[in-house]
Amino acid sequence: MADQARLSRLFDIVLTATFVGAIFIPFAGLWVKSSDLAEMRTLAQFPIDDLSWNGMSRLPVDLTAYATDRFGARDALLNLQSRIAYHVFGKSASPKVMIGKQKWMFYAAERSVEDIQRIDLMPPDLADLWRRSTESRARWLKAKGIVYRVYFAPDKHSIYADLLPTGVAASGPSRFDGLLSKLGPKPYLIDGRGPLLNARTIYADRLYLHTDTHWTHLGAYVGYKQIISSLGDDMRHKPLQAQSFTSRPLGESDLSRMARIPTIDMDEVASNLPADESCVKESPAVAPQAVDSSKLQKFATTHCATGHGTVLIFHDSFMSAMEPYISSQFREVTYVRGSRDDFLFARMVDQLKPDIVIDEYVERAILIPPSDNLEQALKQMGQTATSASPR
Repeated sequence: MADQARLSRLFDIVLTATFVGAIFIPFAGLWVKSSDLAEMRTLAQFPIDDLSWNGMSRLPVDLTAYATDRFGARDALLNLQSRIAYHVFGKSASPKVMIGKQKWMFYAAERSVEDIQRIDLMPPDLADLWRRSTESRARWLKAKGIVYRVYFAPDKHSIYADLLPTGVAASGPSRFDGLLSKLGPKPYLIDGRGPLLNARTIYADRLYLHTDTHWTHLGAYVGYKQIISSLGDDMRHKPLQAQSFTSRPLGESDLSRMARIPTIDMDEVASNLPADESCVKESPAVAPQAVDSSKLQKFATTHCATGHGTVLIFHDSFMSAMEPYISSQFREVTYVRGSRDDFLFARMVDQLKPDIVIDEYVERAILIPPSDNLEQALKQMGQTATSASPR
């Protein structure tokens, strides 16, 4: 009987400790730093910075958000849920990621699914804003003797639509097709889909990363050749020739991080480019007067002794894999990422006086309204736009 009593007391102690621990651990986790990377958003902060009446009135909601984002073992539980969803059911636990055929991952946020299903097409007013913005930039640059190109890097689902989950894709014009129909054929507009679709018949699944939103260096090379070829037959603008591409392991990819599924993706890297590493060495760019460059994600310049001409590029993350080729092609390249503002655009062009200006956009970014303040920006600089036909 005594042994049974001791066992009973031990059981009660263990049960009580487990119960207290189950209650305490989630609250203890509120003071443990959690990662924002997997969810690609900033987790709620502890609400202590606003002691005004409005701030205090929001306190219950803000505290709830903080506790929801940071309770103990949250990351471990989310990771467990993600692995069960992926390995058992072949699904993604993240609403931002779709698991397609052959375990390919596709981006599902920023209204990408609605575009794939052809239920959310290009708004006419937004397409008209794109037309005005690109035309005004092209006219002004032509008057200054500067070549202009607008390159649209395709989303992965536009090149590998057959690998999307079964039943997701619909037929018909895409959102990007709607934009191009509004813009009309222009010599400075470059649709990146055609060459990449053609290259797929040769390179199969090597053009885009399987568990990332971006293309491989091989896919970027196809886009690079299209841009350079659009500049004409000048020998200085012949694309550099890549001898071969080899597969190399890549670090953590963005879609696998969002899905909380650790993977090792394979990039395709040119064996002979860049031929001169000094051509891709970056130095800080010089900001024009009255321009704050501190908030830009990238503001850098490369110099290549064997290159010809100067280029100014406004871009997003898709340009990163293209940089080794472009930086090796031209004598000087300035990269600007993080702002499409016409005021920055005009001042950078006025300062650098480049031979070529490139605006690069990933396909899904066409829903972001472009800047349409070039006239105002030029007036501040004491200049005026021209009515010359763009090229």
